[in-house]
Formats: sequence, C-alpha cells, structure tokens
Amino acid sequence: MRINAVRITVFYLLITVLMGLLMRTLAIHPIAWLDYSNVLHAHSHVAILGWAYMGLFLLIVKLFLPGKTTN
Repeated sequence: MRINAVRITVFYLLITVLMGLLMRTLAIHPIAWLDYSNVLHAHSHVAILGWAYMGLFLLIVKLFLPGKTTN
C-alpha cells in the first residue's frame, strides 16, 4: 500500500510541475481561452492538497506508526 501512495504522491508532484510550466508559458504566450488566475488557483490546490499533504501524511505514518515486527 505504501508504494502505491508514494506513486500517487509523485504523480501529483508531476501534475504540479506541469501546471507550473503552463503558468510560465502563459506569461510569455497568453492563450485566449485559458485564464491565468484559474490555472494559478488549481496549481496551488494540487500542490498543497495533492502531493504536499500526501507526502506529509506518509512521513507521519513512517515516523509514528510501528512497522511490522518479525519474531
């Protein structure tokens, strides 16, 4: 389960990076049908709620929950 959660976290990070690149591109070459403020708003939500929250959650789980013990 932990590997899938890490993959999801990295996927959200990739989406965040791509949206950041899109925002940089919109500053140079504006697209008429794409509003910069909407992309900025979506970028911040994906960054915080997507990969940052999941990464922090995985870190807390790893640090504070005991792992499997073998006898």
